[in-house]
Amino acid sequence: MSDDEARVRPDDAAEPAVGSGPDDEGTENGSGDTAGGSTARHRADGRPSLWHRGLSQVLIAVLCALLGIALVAQVRHNQEDPLASLRQDDLVRLLDDLDRRNLELADERERLQGELDELQSAADSGEVASAAAAELAVTQGVLAGTVPAGGPGVTIIVADPSGSLRAQTLVTMIQELRNAGAEAISVNDVRLTATSYVTRSSAGYVVDGEEITSPFEFLAIGDPGTLRTALEIPGGALSSARGLGATVGIDESERVEIWAVADPPTLEESRIVEE
Repeated sequence: MSDDEARVRPDDAAEPAVGSGPDDEGTENGSGDTAGGSTARHRADGRPSLWHRGLSQVLIAVLCALLGIALVAQVRHNQEDPLASLRQDDLVRLLDDLDRRNLELADERERLQGELDELQSAADSGEVASAAAAELAVTQGVLAGTVPAGGPGVTIIVADPSGSLRAQTLVTMIQELRNAGAEAISVNDVRLTATSYVTRSSAGYVVDGEEITSPFEFLAIGDPGTLRTALEIPGGALSSARGLGATVGIDESERVEIWAVADPPTLEESRIVEE
């Protein structure tokens, strides 16, 4: 082989091989694309690719969401209309139970209303009884002389400087006031009661153990005109007092107050009779 041929062979080795032209390149590129797409969808070992797995997860999530919405709608429907699932026999029985319960409640209401009326009546009766008892206690206290009293009445002043009046004159005056309707009487701050007495003493008079002297001030609560008329009758206590030289004055008033009170008597033998 010559030297020229030896120098040419390296150049010939650098030339492309037969079939490596543009047509061949296109064939290789086409086969490359097909291989790449297949690799993106399937692994060489046959397992699903990432793209398939992602699509499956999305579909599962959508199905779960639709199922949840359907369940929520069903629950709401059942809550809004709980009777929709009952049969006709069940509905009839339910209505019968409701009617019976309404009747029972109506009877219970009438019974409770009756008890309430009884309690209110008893309460009203108790209040009336309490008020009556309180009023009676006041009345008895005034008549017994154990509480102060006030009201229209008269004031009587009897002056006896010579001491010529008798105890019976004062007793007659007290009795005339009571007969005329006097509800409370006092003389010189001594409250007079049904058991009061008057006696003569060396210094004057003794009323229920208290000594009094002239002038004598009588306070009497009652109708002023009636009391005055009773005292001024001819031959009465005031007429007798004037005849004995005493000075008598009567003053009618719309308000007379008696603050003197008597000690309640102590019962020794009397007791309340039980029915």
